[in-house]
Amino acid sequence: MAELRTETRLIADLQAHPQNYRAHPPEQVSAIKASLTRLGQFRAVVVNTEDTILAGHGVVQAAQELGWTEITVHVFEGDEAEQRLVMVADNELSRKAEDDEQELHALLKQLTRDFGSLAGTGWGEEEHEARLKELAAEGESGGNIPEEFPEYDPEGMNFEHACPKCGYEW
Repeated sequence: MAELRTETRLIADLQAHPQNYRAHPPEQVSAIKASLTRLGQFRAVVVNTEDTILAGHGVVQAAQELGWTEITVHVFEGDEAEQRLVMVADNELSRKAEDDEQELHALLKQLTRDFGSLAGTGWGEEEHEARLKELAAEGESGGNIPEEFPEYDPEGMNFEHACPKCGYEW
């Protein structure tokens, strides 16, 4: 396993990995900037020994737009194949997670009470309120049961069956 050491690097010296396949749209960069402004950098960027970013491209972009000149990095000393693995693993492993939406939105409501907004979370107030209404509607309908499913009505249903081969009845 490759070793990591933590250092501070000049943002101007860092360069994006040429095989980075993730784009960071303006809305995401704005959310990262809000998080950096409110909370600071709580997760290190990962670079190789040549200052190529392996993980944290969006954080570096947001910090640079905020006028930061330095950023905390973990320096990864693995070979090129391991560096590519770090880049893909950082992007893809989080996609495998599953959210408990009820718990998430309860937490977002608490954060709104605590801080007065959801700035820095990646969620907007309007988006959160819209999803709360959807979750409430799903709860009222008993979940996502399609309307075209008929009600269960045992009257007139045949509960006696016979095997056409052996004649066994159940």
